[in-house]
Amino acid sequence: RARETSIDERISEEAEEARILNSSRSFMASTEKEWMSWRSHAPKTRHEITDTPHSPRAILAPLWCVV
Repeated sequence: RARETSIDERISEEAEEARILNSSRSFMASTEKEWMSWRSHAPKTRHEITDTPHSPRAILAPLWCVV
Protein backbone atom coordinates (compact mmCIF):
# COMPACT_ATOMS: atom_id res chain seq x y z
CA ARG A 1 0.00 0.00 0.00
CA ALA A 2 2.80 2.38 0.91
CA ARG A 3 4.57 1.65 -2.39
CA GLU A 4 1.54 2.61 -4.47
CA THR A 5 1.64 6.21 -5.57
CA SER A 6 -1.70 7.97 -5.63
CA ILE A 7 -3.13 9.10 -8.95
CA ASP A 8 -2.70 12.72 -7.90
CA GLU A 9 1.00 12.17 -7.25
CA ARG A 10 1.45 10.47 -10.58
CA ILE A 11 -0.36 13.27 -12.41
CA SER A 12 1.75 15.95 -10.72
CA GLU A 13 4.91 14.01 -11.59
CA GLU A 14 3.86 13.79 -15.22
CA ALA A 15 2.96 17.48 -15.25
CA GLU A 16 6.39 18.31 -13.85
CA GLU A 17 8.09 16.16 -16.49
CA ALA A 18 6.05 17.82 -19.24
CA ARG A 19 6.95 21.25 -17.90
CA ILE A 20 10.65 20.41 -17.87
CA LEU A 21 10.41 18.97 -21.37
CA ASN A 22 8.62 22.05 -22.70
CA SER A 23 11.08 24.46 -21.11
CA SER A 24 14.01 22.52 -22.57
CA ARG A 25 12.29 22.52 -25.98
CA SER A 26 11.74 26.27 -25.93
CA PHE A 27 15.33 26.73 -24.78
CA MET A 28 16.51 24.64 -27.73
CA ALA A 29 14.37 26.63 -30.14
CA SER A 30 15.68 29.99 -28.89
CA THR A 31 19.26 28.71 -28.90
CA GLU A 32 18.88 27.49 -32.45
CA LYS A 33 17.42 30.83 -33.54
CA GLU A 34 20.34 32.71 -31.99
CA TRP A 35 22.76 30.24 -33.53
CA MET A 36 21.27 30.65 -37.00
CA SER A 37 21.29 34.45 -36.80
CA TRP A 38 24.86 34.38 -35.49
CA ARG A 39 25.92 32.04 -38.30
CA SER A 40 24.36 34.20 -40.99
CA HIS A 41 26.34 37.23 -39.71
CA ALA A 42 29.54 35.39 -38.88
CA PRO A 43 32.39 35.54 -41.39
CA LYS A 44 32.98 32.27 -43.21
CA THR A 45 36.16 30.52 -42.22
CA ARG A 46 37.86 27.80 -44.24
CA HIS A 47 36.92 25.30 -41.53
CA GLU A 48 33.26 26.32 -41.73
CA ILE A 49 33.17 25.93 -45.49
CA THR A 50 34.59 22.41 -45.42
CA ASP A 51 32.48 21.30 -42.45
CA THR A 52 28.71 21.13 -42.55
CA PRO A 53 27.35 23.29 -39.73
CA HIS A 54 25.75 21.41 -36.85
CA SER A 55 22.76 22.94 -35.17
CA PRO A 56 22.83 23.28 -31.37
CA ARG A 57 19.86 20.89 -31.32
CA ALA A 58 22.00 18.13 -32.85
CA ILE A 59 24.84 18.85 -30.44
CA LEU A 60 22.71 19.18 -27.30
CA ALA A 61 20.11 16.50 -28.04
CA PRO A 62 22.18 13.70 -26.45
CA LEU A 63 22.66 15.85 -23.36
CA TRP A 64 18.90 16.13 -22.77
CA CYS A 65 18.71 12.34 -22.70
CA VAL A 66 21.26 12.28 -19.90
CA VAL A 67 19.65 15.05 -17.81
